[in-house]
Amino acid sequence: MVVATRDRPHLLAGCLDALAATLGPDDELLVVDSAGRTGATGRLCAERGVRVLRASEPGTSRARNAGWRATSAELVAFTDDDCLPAPDWAQVLRTALDTADLVTGRVLPDRAVAAPVSVLDDLRGRDLTVADLPGHGACCAVRRSLLARVGGFDERLGPGTPLRAAEDGDLFGRVLAAGGRGRYAPEAVVVHRQWRGRGAALRLSFSYGVGQAGAAVRAGRPVLPAVWDDGVRAAGRDLRAGYLTGTAAGVLRAAGAVTGAVRGRW
Repeated sequence: MVVATRDRPHLLAGCLDALAATLGPDDELLVVDSAGRTGATGRLCAERGVRVLRASEPGTSRARNAGWRATSAELVAFTDDDCLPAPDWAQVLRTALDTADLVTGRVLPDRAVAAPVSVLDDLRGRDLTVADLPGHGACCAVRRSLLARVGGFDERLGPGTPLRAAEDGDLFGRVLAAGGRGRYAPEAVVVHRQWRGRGAALRLSFSYGVGQAGAAVRAGRPVLPAVWDDGVRAAGRDLRAGYLTGTAAGVLRAAGAVTGAVRGRW
């Protein structure tokens, strides 16, 4: 189990509590301090008896890669410091990986907010395809052999990089392209704490657009879906429904996609 974190010990503490209830006695847990600016993460992990690895440079993808490479298990799970895995989460992932190489699942909010962040509540379990990649890096597990085959997460994508996001979908797609079997298992659940205010949550919509379009450019895929389908069209749909927060999120996502299309060519 790998948890990437940066200067959020108040959130990490809750994540570690939840992990203590789901991990088995033979499971490894490694926290990666992504170039934190204080020693708070190290102190918290020392108090909990949790192994911690410090990355010298920030970036979620870089931290996750450092984490799985520093562990030894064949099955590697990932979650984020602001998430609370369900008590049966680890066992559900293990069971699903009996017939798959990559498993991802649901991410639920801990409370109702106007602009929820990183939420996925799809109850349809199914095999992943290149055209259908639901899931989230905060709720996934991958076989080490596949991570090694594809080179892990793309360190040019994700939080802490100019392309800001989309590192999880990019990894899922490369695992499938390498012949791996992917599965969306809705019974694998983590709760994502909605700690951001509305403004910060809306700014993330811009980041998601940047990442989605940037990843598409780097993979040679069309950028239009990121700008039009997930941006402009979504904004229009929410505007007609009177959902102004959603309208703003769609506009920001479209603007971010235009930015990502440019940055992805750097």
